[in-house]
Amino acid sequence: MDKRSIHLNNVLKSAALKSAALKSALAYGVGWAAGTVISRIIFNQISIDPVGDQAGQAARLAAGLLMAFVIAAVSAGIGGLVGGYTLPAARRERGRWGYTWRSGGVMALTFGALMFPLIFIVSLFSFYTNTTSIPFLRFIILFLIIGAVYGALTGLLLGIVTLWRKGVGRVVWAGAMGFGLGGLLLGAGTRQYLLSFDGVTGRFAQPWWFLLGMFGFGALGGGALAALYGRMAAESADDKDYTASKRKIWLRRGLVTAAVLLLIFGLFRPIVFALADFLTPVSA
Repeated sequence: MDKRSIHLNNVLKSAALKSAALKSALAYGVGWAAGTVISRIIFNQISIDPVGDQAGQAARLAAGLLMAFVIAAVSAGIGGLVGGYTLPAARRERGRWGYTWRSGGVMALTFGALMFPLIFIVSLFSFYTNTTSIPFLRFIILFLIIGAVYGALTGLLLGIVTLWRKGVGRVVWAGAMGFGLGGLLLGAGTRQYLLSFDGVTGRFAQPWWFLLGMFGFGALGGGALAALYGRMAAESADDKDYTASKRKIWLRRGLVTAAVLLLIFGLFRPIVFALADFLTPVSA
């Protein structure tokens, strides 16, 4: 095969990978937005009144938190299922449906256990605080950090259940980067959503901001995962090993990422301290 044929083959492979990543990004974004709408409908239909006052406030609180976890898990699970169906199969034995339910299950678990409580705390803090007093940049950077943590945890679990051990670190990095950048959009959408609260009607006038934020969060995170899985699938098809040199490249990228996140931490420290003061009991 001459150089021109090799170059053309590489161009076609690159175009196919980009097309697959874009397809998965749209699928994850639409899935997360649709999951948000469905979870909202479920939330409006479910009540914790059957728990009863006799059960005590602790039981009602536990029931409410459990319901919130399930609803949040449903939202992320739908996004994970829809996007997972389009995720390139890096290991053929898993199959398309194997990737589908693994993606949905992992995202449901991690979002319900980690992401929802963090967003809830930030939203609660913003509800009792003048949101406009928080600089826009610091607000969205806070969500960037939250998204990166969520993406790293999601990447770790998804890598384990789909790849077992080989390449898990790459999935962690891709998840952290994708969902971290998606967190910027989610933070911007959440902030605009909170600013649209109407104290007279007790409702948010512009709920689509949050939907757009969830779409961007799912699209960037899912797109990053799809791009990586597509590349690993191509490497597997070409019988290329993940060499030590490539490991060094990803290690350097990880170190650079950690340094950037530490630098960013200095920008949102005031928000962390304010959250700590807000959540600490007065008696403490």
